[in-house]
Amino acid sequence: NKTAYVVLDNNNTLTKIDLTQSSPKEGQEIRVGNVPNSVVISPDGTTAYVSNEAGRIAKASDFQGYSNGTPVVAEFPTGSTKTGTISIVNLASFTVTGSITVGLHPTGMALYGQYLLVADTYSDSISMIDTTTNKVAKTINLELPIKVPGGALVGVGPNSIAVDAVNSIAYIALYNANAIAVLDLNADQVLGMIPVGYAPSSVVLDAADGE
Repeated sequence: NKTAYVVLDNNNTLTKIDLTQSSPKEGQEIRVGNVPNSVVISPDGTTAYVSNEAGRIAKASDFQGYSNGTPVVAEFPTGSTKTGTISIVNLASFTVTGSITVGLHPTGMALYGQYLLVADTYSDSISMIDTTTNKVAKTINLELPIKVPGGALVGVGPNSIAVDAVNSIAYIALYNANAIAVLDLNADQVLGMIPVGYAPSSVVLDAADGE
């Protein structure tokens, strides 16, 4: 309750804010991946997980695009982002200790027991990371059950997750589908979709009344 952690997407950094001061003050910034979107703190308060929309830091040998002047790993020849990552931050030393490769354009995250759920917006999937090993345990497909030539309809754009841990259900905002997906976390199956307004970008669960 003494520190807030904030991602600065244009800086590609995570920073911390001292809340004990009469006027909260920003502290140190550390470099994470490219275009960080959100941060989640582990239940024991020792680790931060940061989702990086444009993935890992580019190498000289990578085909590159640019995000606000920062080189990002890109697909050739389209220039679309090629990687998505989660940075692992040790909060005691405030250093990045690792990186986890997930789907493309990871955005919203939520904890579910020992697992971290990550919305892979451009991959139409959820990456489930086991936080005891910091490895992806499974990937859950969220493509719409609508068949088109060449496969299923893609582009639903999952971007926010709320978890009902008691009932093992995740509610996922689907930006491009104008719906909330209801995901059974035991069966790894989408039970259905709740129609909502245009382009939902955030979903939360009120545990008190189950809504």
